[in-house]
Amino acid sequence: MKYLLLLVLISLLVGCNADISQENVTTNETSDIINDSLNVTACTEQWTCISSTIRSLRLDNCSLSIREECNLGCKNGNCTLPKSCEPGFKCKGKHYTGFQSAACDWVSTKKCDYGCENAECLPKPNVTISEVEEKVEESVVASSTISFGEEVIIGNSSLEIYFIEEGKVKLTIDERKSNWLVEGDSFTGSDITIQVHEILVQQHLGGKQQISYSIK
Repeated sequence: MKYLLLLVLISLLVGCNADISQENVTTNETSDIINDSLNVTACTEQWTCISSTIRSLRLDNCSLSIREECNLGCKNGNCTLPKSCEPGFKCKGKHYTGFQSAACDWVSTKKCDYGCENAECLPKPNVTISEVEEKVEESVVASSTISFGEEVIIGNSSLEIYFIEEGKVKLTIDERKSNWLVEGDSFTGSDITIQVHEILVQQHLGGKQQISYSIK
């Protein structure tokens, strides 16, 4: 009888230890699962550039899903959009007009000889008759010639060549002498002003030594 009771007690003790061991194993497995779930990195779902020309949608579990090619480049998760312009007729610079498309291309450009303003070529500016006459008067200047040793009477004054060399001349007006004058220079004496236009000096014997001039 004593042996029977001892066997029963031993059986109970072994059964309790087995239950405790199984419970510990279950608890450890549960802890490992919880720890594994905590170690997973969390991401915000958003588009991200994975190269200079490709972007991809990053999911909240940090994996990449959809991929999209960006022909003009990728920046901050966005594909670069093509340049756009407001379509319409415009001035292209100062001397051209044309139609600019939404893609900023120019179509049917036209040169404007007198400038472009408000998408239109400016007309040829008007020239009045008086302006034309003034320009003609300025361009047509009566000129005369005087040779070395010659005296020309202009009004009440006397004009002479005092000295002449190739490319330069000295004049006298009523005995008032000038400094060296070159073509284009002017000299004033008494009440007249002489402008030298051309100085001609021929070096051969009997060659001309003269100037052409106008009275201003």
